[in-house]
Amino acid sequence: MATLLMNTSLKLPLVMEMHKQASTADNASSKAAKKLITVTSHGITVEVDQDKFNDLELFDMIDEVQSGNVFKMPKLMKRIFDKQYDLVMEGLREESGVVSADTASEFLIEVLKQISPNS
Repeated sequence: MATLLMNTSLKLPLVMEMHKQASTADNASSKAAKKLITVTSHGITVEVDQDKFNDLELFDMIDEVQSGNVFKMPKLMKRIFDKQYDLVMEGLREESGVVSADTASEFLIEVLKQISPNS
């Protein structure tokens, strides 16, 4: 069950690198302005706010999921995708009506890799 995210090499250092990139990118712009990155995975296009990766609670959720607590994955995805969460869930939903944890994990990993391709 969602072993892909737990077994991936996509660990907390990647998230820290994403935060570093978000912090150094365009310091001239207003701090209130969101740093949105548009990414597509599994045919679903979302905009992700890089500033979310400066959220200590988000780090904790990622750590819990990677440590085996897959029950935190929906909360993690809600935190990252915010108002787009329902769009993501509907896009990942299988014909049977189920959103598999493995598919959701694959989607999340691909999105995170696109946000920080050099990590």
